[in-house]
Amino acid sequence: MREQECQRHKKKEMNMTHLLRENSQTLDIVTSELNNANTKMTSLLEDNQQLKIEMTSLQITADKTEYDLQNSLRFKDKLQAEKSFLESGVKNLEEKLRSQRQFFCEQEETLRKQWGEMLLIKERDCERYKKEVENMAITLNKSNSVVYKLTAALSKAKRELTSLRNNNRSLKKTMKVLEKSLEKVKQNFTTANAEHEANIQYLESDV
Repeated sequence: MREQECQRHKKKEMNMTHLLRENSQTLDIVTSELNNANTKMTSLLEDNQQLKIEMTSLQITADKTEYDLQNSLRFKDKLQAEKSFLESGVKNLEEKLRSQRQFFCEQEETLRKQWGEMLLIKERDCERYKKEVENMAITLNKSNSVVYKLTAALSKAKRELTSLRNNNRSLKKTMKVLEKSLEKVKQNFTTANAEHEANIQYLESDV
């Protein structure tokens, strides 16, 4: 029974070790996901920088168009339309950039919140497993104490059994002596009874 109890404790400890290893792997996955998110954010920032460059280029083009418009009234309407188009493109790009930036900021915040909650849950699980291991150790110590007491009681019972066996042998010897004495008493009684019968018959014959 003690060996089975130890095996159960060992099995629980192995399961806890496996769970702790899974928690460590989960932490590695979380770290990898955060690194990937940071890499994507860096790439987006680079894209945003490129968009800013394009916006600057478009603004330069718009300025040049305005300059040409001032120097060439013949193309005033055409250049004005081109300028409006370019400005609209700049606004669209700015709106797109703003929307993308907001989206990825929200995504990053959501990921951080989710992984933060998961890490908190894993930390609580680890604390609970540690307490369970400590309780198992306390239970094992109590079990060892009970086993020690049972072993002592068993040893005492064995000694008492040995003493009873010795007493039983002594009683058997005494019974043999008593049986022999009883046999002698029976023989003496039989002899006395026979003599008594003989005396009665003798007395009856005299009469």
